[in-house]
Order: sequence, then structure tokens, then C-alpha cells
Amino acid sequence: MPPPTSPKRSAFQAWGVVTDAVEVPVRAAHADVDLRLGTEAIEERLRAAIDAQERAIVKTPAEMRALYAIFFQSSDPAAEYRVDVARSLTGQRRDLANWMREARDAGEVSSSVEPSRIAGQVLSSMIGIVHQWIMDPVASAPEMHLDVKELLDARLSRTGA
Repeated sequence: MPPPTSPKRSAFQAWGVVTDAVEVPVRAAHADVDLRLGTEAIEERLRAAIDAQERAIVKTPAEMRALYAIFFQSSDPAAEYRVDVARSLTGQRRDLANWMREARDAGEVSSSVEPSRIAGQVLSSMIGIVHQWIMDPVASAPEMHLDVKELLDARLSRTGA
């Protein structure tokens, strides 16, 4: 798996996925994220990532379940993919924090934003949405994604706390 190198790099290029069987359909559902990363304000970058996850759940549910089954199973210390998944999540968190830091330094978001904390919250929210969706068939992934975007908008506002 290639190491993350830049927040302008595709999340899939930087973070990778576990197998080609999962990568191809999930990549198709996320195609427009590549075009938007690095060219939009932080809110738009985050919305693109959140929207891409939502589309992948709708368009490729079996592949998303498979991908996240590997992610969730990798929490077992003996899991085959543990190191790869941990490296992927670390890269995602680092890249998100870099986006936040760049946005904060450019005055796009409140100066009170702590990049590492927000990055961890965004990543945890996105993983949590998938977990809820897998575990509870009546959980509405679109509603949960919308809620995350609204919470982020409020938190990242230059006038927000």
C-alpha cells in the first residue's frame, strides 16, 4: 500500500484498500472525489468524502460490507490485515488533519479548530455510520451522513466555537 503523501492525492491512491474485488466498485462510487480534493474549501473536501461514502453504501453495499468487515475484524490483534488497516486509518487521520491545518492556516475555518481532534472525529463518525448501517438495517445512512455534514459545518464555521 503506498504511503499517504499529500492531501491533494486521491484518498484511494494514498490510503488504499484491501483487495481489488472491493477497490474497483468502491473506486467507481467515489470517482468525483479525485476531482475535488485540493481544489475546494475544506468543507467541500469533507463533504465530497462523506458523499462518496454514502454513494458507495447505496451503489455497492456488498462491497462496502466486505471492506468494513475486514476493517472491523482487524481490531483483533491476531487479524491478518491488522497492520494494513491500522496504517490506512493512520494515513486517513493524518491527511484529514493536514487538510484541517491548511484550512485553519488559510483562514477558511475557525482558528480554534484543532486539526488532529477534528480529523479523529470525522474518521470516527464515518466508520461509525458504516457500523450502524451494517448492524441496524433500519438505520438511515443518508440521514447520518447529513447529520455529520451539518455538525462539521457548525464546528468549522469561522464564527463557530
